[in-house]
Amino acid sequence: MDFALVSFVPPPPIIATFFCHYFLFLSAAIMKIILDHF
Repeated sequence: MDFALVSFVPPPPIIATFFCHYFLFLSAAIMKIILDHF
């Protein structure tokens, strides 16, 4: 029963934070590229 519950738990906060920071870094880099071109 414990293993079944673990498989339905959402991703750990560390992974969610990593993706959030990665997304912010990616969007910031894209904005910098766009601003540099214009």
